[in-house]
Amino acid sequence: MKREVKIGVFALLMLVALYAMFNYFKGQNIFSSTNDYYVVYENVSGLEVSSPVDIKGMQVGVVTDVQLDTESDGVRVTMQVKKAYPIPVDSRARLYSTSIMGGKGICLELGTSSEVFEADAEIPASVEADMLGSIASQVGGLVDGLQTTLGKVNGTLDGVNGVIADNSATIKDAVANVDDITANVNKLLADKGDEIRSIVDGLNSLADNLKNNSEKIDGIIASVDNIADSLQSADLRGVVDNLSTTLSELSVTLANVNQGDGTVSKAINDPELYNSLVSAVDNLSVLLADLKENPKKYINVTVFGRKEKEAK
Repeated sequence: MKREVKIGVFALLMLVALYAMFNYFKGQNIFSSTNDYYVVYENVSGLEVSSPVDIKGMQVGVVTDVQLDTESDGVRVTMQVKKAYPIPVDSRARLYSTSIMGGKGICLELGTSSEVFEADAEIPASVEADMLGSIASQVGGLVDGLQTTLGKVNGTLDGVNGVIADNSATIKDAVANVDDITANVNKLLADKGDEIRSIVDGLNSLADNLKNNSEKIDGIIASVDNIADSLQSADLRGVVDNLSTTLSELSVTLANVNQGDGTVSKAINDPELYNSLVSAVDNLSVLLADLKENPKKYINVTVFGRKEKEAK
């Protein structure tokens, strides 16, 4: 084989290798079997040739061409998808953000139809809000809420400032009173510091005594508990019942006395008998008084027989 033929074959192989390498870096594989499809979007900002085409997060193809479509006044995007992944006719090609920096890709949302798209068919388009746009909308909502909150806070501060302005004199007086109270407290602490310390020492001593006599206190409490248990266990019900019976009998007796039955009731309720008793008592009192003043009138005592009579 001539040298020139060898050089020509080598150059051709190099060109094929370069073409294959170029398409490989573009995301295309010239040795795989693919189908071309296209989608029309209104705006494809961030979508480029070699952007990924995936199904459920797995790449199944690439974007091969992006150009304006004068007929639809949009952007026509051509993509290559491996033939191993047929696309049902009720599927959609969703444009989505692949990163926060604005990169875009196409996600094939497969339908459930048994009929599939032919090669070079148009797939219906759908668009997902990009990350920055979504974040911006959320931030915008937060900013609106923050502005509303700040407006309310400003209104509240204005009201507080108004109250302070209207009551500034009262507030000053209150502050002055607080200063006076503080000064008085400081003076009291300075003048009565020793007494306060003595009181605190006394309280500490009391606490120590209580702590040291805790066993005795526990004993007292235990004794009180025992007394309470004894009272609880005593037959208080029987005592109360006996007392009730006694009171009932006393009530019956008093009722009989008041009704005039028996000697006692007659003695109490008969006025003549009462007057006679009073008269007898009066006479007895007079007799006793006379006996005390003149005992010889009623008592004759003979000591020595006749001599006593002669003395008379």
